[in-house]
Amino acid sequence: MQGEPLQNALAVLTVMAEAEVALQELYKVCAQVWPEDQPFWEGIAAQEAEHAAAMKRMASLIEASPDDFIVGRTFNPVAVQTFIRGINTHRERFSRKEVPKRQALFIVRDIEQSLLENKITEIARTENAEYQALVKGIVDQTAGHLDVIRKKCFATPA
Repeated sequence: MQGEPLQNALAVLTVMAEAEVALQELYKVCAQVWPEDQPFWEGIAAQEAEHAAAMKRMASLIEASPDDFIVGRTFNPVAVQTFIRGINTHRERFSRKEVPKRQALFIVRDIEQSLLENKITEIARTENAEYQALVKGIVDQTAGHLDVIRKKCFATPA
């Protein structure tokens, strides 16, 4: 991978890491607003921080050995920035307690199953074992978040 595809992949990973930090901040607010679920929210927030670090590491692996990677699906970093703005809007609404807990859970569920983490596998292909392990860790943890959040959605009274 060289030139524009390389720069695009690096830009996307950078902005996706920013999105992970935005999710981390959203979950920290959830822990404050719904303290009865604080360990749950803080656990997911910590994993989002890990995802951000993993994406930064993925970018450094691509940068260090670009010829080991084949460009996959490209994303528009502006679209991810729009996604981040949406997360930040939800964070502000949650912090003002404008959203009931059950509705917030459904919003979070929709965020978790959206464009971001589920598409991480499409950015680049490689035989690099560390890169593959980072991607797998993000995908597996996101699937875990989604499963637990879905269960909480339907276990929480309306």
